[in-house]
Amino acid sequence: MNEVPFFVKRLIDQRDLLRFFERELGLSCDSILHPKDTALAFLMTIEHDEGFRHYVYLFWREGPVFDKSLAQLAQIFADEFATEILFESESSIADTSAEEWQLAVPGGSGPAVVTVIELADGIDVANTSCSIVTGDPLMPSRK
Repeated sequence: MNEVPFFVKRLIDQRDLLRFFERELGLSCDSILHPKDTALAFLMTIEHDEGFRHYVYLFWREGPVFDKSLAQLAQIFADEFATEILFESESSIADTSAEEWQLAVPGGSGPAVVTVIELADGIDVANTSCSIVTGDPLMPSRK
């Protein structure tokens, strides 16, 4: 893995992102706003108006092989910043014909496969939950 592409539910300060990735990946990281002469990795972020508000993309040309998968890193990220992290699975990144999105939630046991929807300015998770309304004439009553 030489890239980390995450959609983050809320905006996070770049300095905090740089510190997180440096600690978790063991790479010196920089960005346009926070340059370093010794950086091996570059952080790019894009803010969106809806859905997952922050696209966070860290990449590097070469470096060590990491002991964490993208899914493990996403879960650590979600827990660290108390926010949801949406990302394409590593198998989906490798095989672009098989798109699979995963969602890591704070305190979760690991990412779950989800369906995404594209918004005018962003991306979000499709709502797959349903609610039962009491007194609904279409629902059978319990006796």
